[in-house]
Amino acid sequence: RVLRSTPRKALDFVGNPRGATLREFEQVMASWQNNPVIMPEYPRFATMTTELAVGFNEVEVGSVPSWLVEDMLVVLSHNGNYDTRNILEIDGTTIRFTGVGYAAWPVGTKIHPGLSGRFATAISGSLLTNTVSSIMAAFDVTPASEPVTEIPAAPQTFNGRELHMVKPNWGSAPTVAFEAVRDLIDFNRGLTDSYAPQAFQTRTMTYAYIGRDSIEAQAALDFFCRMKGQAREFYMPTWENDIPLGNTIPGGSTHLRVKGTSFATAYGDSTMYRAITLFLWDGTIYNRVVTGINTVDDLLGQDTIISVSEAFPESVEVDDVRMISWLPV
Repeated sequence: RVLRSTPRKALDFVGNPRGATLREFEQVMASWQNNPVIMPEYPRFATMTTELAVGFNEVEVGSVPSWLVEDMLVVLSHNGNYDTRNILEIDGTTIRFTGVGYAAWPVGTKIHPGLSGRFATAISGSLLTNTVSSIMAAFDVTPASEPVTEIPAAPQTFNGRELHMVKPNWGSAPTVAFEAVRDLIDFNRGLTDSYAPQAFQTRTMTYAYIGRDSIEAQAALDFFCRMKGQAREFYMPTWENDIPLGNTIPGGSTHLRVKGTSFATAYGDSTMYRAITLFLWDGTIYNRVVTGINTVDDLLGQDTIISVSEAFPESVEVDDVRMISWLPV
């Protein structure tokens, strides 16, 4: 979902209709696949804490999520029963609908966003038996059919950009890819030559976030919307132990020392590795902009000195450090 002239949203999921439900699904595909439908967005819901009796239009919910707004179409869901409502107003945790229904809804009923759209033109699956199936369903939301909701501000910022500190839980193996831009000059005879039109390499990290709850999932969506897809920049640690601290950092110092000079050779002229995150075992986190990476030759040996933008308020012993990660943009 990108805030531009053509925002798009789609849902993909696996369904397992069986028995009577399988027959209903096949009837829908036969008669209604090309027509607009309303689908509940299952991962998002508010839970009713009071009963919605017949003839009444007011109900209480435990909390009002940010996506739940007035003039919104919602789907009520409980034990396989569904109905639609339009929200008239929200007063605290009280939800008032524009009309009343003909059935009572008990405590625990879920209120989902009602998405308007169409099924994909091609939906397929497997018949595990003659009464059990596994269907790969796809649903395209009609553009601009959802209400516009306010996107929360970034919870953390650093050096003028959002700071994304949500750590992956290694539920699946993260991947990292390095790519250099190089143009080859080759006239198909004699020597060849090449040059780099871009002075830095690209590092692409891919993480999976597994087992998150609805609040964390909403925070991920809010982050994606603040980034406008891939249009904006943010800081995020590599979550790797990239920088081995060689000596104690004195309180008030703006320098970190790394044993040997190979570190300065590798990163001294880099325009990409210009910020770090220092994690301590006690939970303290320091984010710093790197102002220089140089070599030093003194009584302690030939080492690398990393200069940062802000002094450390207290001394940091080597054993206090859990890891120091690069903080790329």
